[in-house]
Amino acid sequence: MKLNKHFKQFHHQIGLKKNRLKRIASAMSNLETFSDSDGPISDVKVDLFQQGSVAIDTAVIPIKQGDEFDADAVIVLDISKWPRERQDPLNVIRWFANRLRHNHNFRDKVREKNRCVRINYAGDFHLDVVPALRDNAGYVLIPTKEEGTPWKFTNPKGYIEWVKSINAKSGGKFCRIVKMLKHWRNLKMGRDTAPKSIILTTLVGLCFKTGDVVGSTSDAETLVDVMEALNRNLKNCLSKPQVCNPSLESEDLSENWDEAHFALFKKRFDWATRKARQAYDEVEQEKSIEFWQELFGDSYFQKTLSGGAKMAEAVGVGDVFVKSSGEITLGKPEGERSATVPKHRSYGS
Repeated sequence: MKLNKHFKQFHHQIGLKKNRLKRIASAMSNLETFSDSDGPISDVKVDLFQQGSVAIDTAVIPIKQGDEFDADAVIVLDISKWPRERQDPLNVIRWFANRLRHNHNFRDKVREKNRCVRINYAGDFHLDVVPALRDNAGYVLIPTKEEGTPWKFTNPKGYIEWVKSINAKSGGKFCRIVKMLKHWRNLKMGRDTAPKSIILTTLVGLCFKTGDVVGSTSDAETLVDVMEALNRNLKNCLSKPQVCNPSLESEDLSENWDEAHFALFKKRFDWATRKARQAYDEVEQEKSIEFWQELFGDSYFQKTLSGGAKMAEAVGVGDVFVKSSGEITLGKPEGERSATVPKHRSYGS
């Protein structure tokens, strides 16, 4: 079954809430202010922007309550005037981390990683800031894990535009489906075996881009169409596929995807695809809900809709009344004068 109201509630539940998004925006604002005011940083700073799931609106809440989620940013630097020996990634990362420690807002939150500087906001999220070098062709160079090749080309702004373009053409369905599949991945795959978000997002985006998903109206129908299209593509792969960055064809996003991890993902995604089709084709609502719960967890697709979803359903069938006191109730109140709220299909933003 399509279960439109259940899917609407599911999408709302797994997405980042406004308070978290505000905290990330505040962290970015503080970083922008400091990087502009700190002399050594501002002397070489070219740009600072968000990248990753938050930037493209595909971020989902952690599976375990209380777990942190990550936000990502890129700071583009022009260090061409620095001595050559200081231009390797580890030196740049160490330098940037030390500059951040000069500010009391960051001092106790900074941690150096192999490819970025992490700013921890304990118990909520961490902001990974990747230092990048400007390239005259419009791309940027970011740190790698490979010996002998310290920096590699990428195009984070181009990737963001690619996602936004597909999402706009799909009427917002693309990012909604990516969130649902990321939730499934986080639930059914281990942290070390799951494909990276950018790989999963790209694979799904290519299904939209090539027209494999056409004519779908509901979230459920679109989800099943996308999963079946991607599952067909995966079955054609005898080994892990090359997943090129759609904004920079020379970059293989899957170069570090382990063959065994790909095989495990392929197997579990095939099961998930068949389960999604079973849930969609089921005509009895209770059974359909049970199948969707097998896919996405018992915390979602409740058999009794709660809160706003229940009210929206009642308004849709004309079962909401306003008492003479102004109180709104589900069902006609006994022994009191009341007026029916007219049926409509608009439930606010």
